Amino acid sequence: MKNIFANLRLTAKMVLFIGGAVLAVLFISGFMVWRGARANTRAMALAYMATLTQREAAMLDSELEAAVNIGRTTAHSLASLMGVDAEIRRAQGNELLRAVLAGNPRFYGIWTCWEPDAFDGLDSEYAGSFLHDETGRFAPIWRRDGSGTPKISLLDGYRDGGYLTEAYNASISSAEESVLKPWTLITGESTLLMTTFVLPIKNRWGRVIGTVGLEMRLDAFSRIIGDTRLYETGYMQLMNADETLLYHPIEEKIGTEAIEFRDPKEAPVWENILSGAQETKEYKSSVSTDLVKSFVPVFIGNIFDPWVVCSVVPLPETMKEANALVSYLLLVFMAGGAFILLAVLALARSLSRPIIQAGAALEEIAGGGGNLTNRLAVAGNDEIGKLAKDFNRFLESLARIVKSIRGSVHRLEEVGIGLASSMEQTSAAVYQINANIESVKSQVIHQSAGITETTSTVEEISRNIDGLSSGIESQVRSITDSSASVEQMVANVESVAKNLEKNETHFNGLTAASETGYSKIKDVIDRITVIEKQSQGLSAANSIVSAIAAQTNLLAMNAAIEAAHAGDAGSGFAVVADEIRKLAENAALQSKTISRDLKELKRSIDQVVSSSTDAGDAFNAVRTSVETVTEEHRQIKISMEEQSVGNIRILESLGKMKDETMSVQTRSDQIREGSGAILSEMQELVAISLKIKESMDEMTVGTAEINKAVSEVVALAQQNKEGICEVSLEIGNFTVDE
Repeated sequence: MKNIFANLRLTAKMVLFIGGAVLAVLFISGFMVWRGARANTRAMALAYMATLTQREAAMLDSELEAAVNIGRTTAHSLASLMGVDAEIRRAQGNELLRAVLAGNPRFYGIWTCWEPDAFDGLDSEYAGSFLHDETGRFAPIWRRDGSGTPKISLLDGYRDGGYLTEAYNASISSAEESVLKPWTLITGESTLLMTTFVLPIKNRWGRVIGTVGLEMRLDAFSRIIGDTRLYETGYMQLMNADETLLYHPIEEKIGTEAIEFRDPKEAPVWENILSGAQETKEYKSSVSTDLVKSFVPVFIGNIFDPWVVCSVVPLPETMKEANALVSYLLLVFMAGGAFILLAVLALARSLSRPIIQAGAALEEIAGGGGNLTNRLAVAGNDEIGKLAKDFNRFLESLARIVKSIRGSVHRLEEVGIGLASSMEQTSAAVYQINANIESVKSQVIHQSAGITETTSTVEEISRNIDGLSSGIESQVRSITDSSASVEQMVANVESVAKNLEKNETHFNGLTAASETGYSKIKDVIDRITVIEKQSQGLSAANSIVSAIAAQTNLLAMNAAIEAAHAGDAGSGFAVVADEIRKLAENAALQSKTISRDLKELKRSIDQVVSSSTDAGDAFNAVRTSVETVTEEHRQIKISMEEQSVGNIRILESLGKMKDETMSVQTRSDQIREGSGAILSEMQELVAISLKIKESMDEMTVGTAEINKAVSEVVALAQQNKEGICEVSLEIGNFTVDE
């Protein structure tokens, strides 16, 4: 291949090189433009789909949030009916539900269900009546009929395992909003796919007492996202957290499982979307067209699991513009490549023609026996013309050089003879220099051994000094640490002394307080003793009153007997005697009560006297303990003052020891620096000796090389003489102007 390329003509080479390079550039440029166009189109398509999906998700979120807000408002309104008369509460609740459904065409139905007796407390009265089950709970549902008019009926399925049971129980127990899975509603001959938003009803204490449900048809979402079209055949779909399709352009797929995330590898992507992340990516398919999908989650109210809006577009549709651009660029590049090849061919021919003419002229000069008088024809001022001019000047210079060489050859013959004689003398001198170098080398080796031994001794001294310096530094650190510890101990002792001074004031106050308390308790004991004596006097007085009551009762009985003896004349006196008897009986009864109360009072006073005496003894013990602690505190204070004085003396001693150690360390550092300087000088001297030895070795090798070179020069001088003769013969072959 190399020989074939070398034998090509200049025109073919230029077309091959330049045309190939241009075509390669065009191909690479086209490939980069194609790649950039595809990447840019792909990025724009992904961004467009993400933006459009976000817009549709925002519209859906606004629609659903409005629906949930209506449900919340309805729940609050139903809860506010608790302040209405119970007899009309259910009628107003039904009217409220009907008005909400009638005013919101987005809803297909609305219902409420309350806990037993939580609405009006009249469940037992409504049990089994119209629009009530056997429990009598308030649970109506309003749905639109065929004409769209709201109609009321009884809600069922909330407690018998129906589609509402789980949602109702979850809402009651968790007090959270929720959305039901898609379910089927059969109305006449129609089958509707529905979803229901369930919102809790809370009383003013925050307890869930019922729920409100908003029913929406899944095909209602078509008016939100169903009219959106992407590119040519792209579409939007809606799914819930269970990967169930809530909306799809193909109605048969609504309520079925979405296929996007059946691959276990896609599970992390779905988890990210459910946690709030947005995802736009390409999906490769081995059986159908590749797709581009964008997912945006929509969180409804306070419901934890979101719905997901998904846009789907076939990948070729997104790349259609890029492919058209590439086709156009391909045509442009092909036309440009053909034009460039023609231009290169024309240029190659225009350049090769004068070069061929110059080659023929050179061939004629080369075949003329070294005739340097021939010249090339100069045509034009371009690079080829300049090449002919330069070649003519080269022939003129070469002719002058040949003339100069002829004269120099004769002079070189004479110089060669003198050079051979000088080289023989130089060889003898080099031999003498080599002998002197060997003598100096042996002396340098002896000196180097002595210096090396001295250096080892100095290094040992330096290591000993470093060890001593290290020990001194360790001692300085230890003394510094000890000094810091003693300073800390002194500070702690001073702190303790200050705290003891403060505590002394507190102990004095405590002693005074205990004295005051003891005197107060003693005064209380004295007063209670006086009360005890007075209560004994009250008992005696009560005994007198009891005796008077007994005597009065006896006198009343006697008076009644006498009145009975007097007959009718004594009837008035009998009445007075009976009243006196009653009065005496009441006085005796009250005397017994007072006596019982006085006994209880005396028992309490005795207990108080006993407790007061114990309290006085306790206060006396506290006073004695406070005096003891105060004395011990004073002894501790005296000991801490003595300890503080001793610590100060220890600190002064450590300070002096630290100063002395620092002075020793300074002198040790100076010695170490001096030994280091000596060691550095010795090492430098060793290095110099080694360099001298190496230089001597190099000089020995050099003189041997010189001697060898001189011998070679002698031989070369002879060869030079022979060569001069040959050059003279060759120069004689050139023809030049004399």
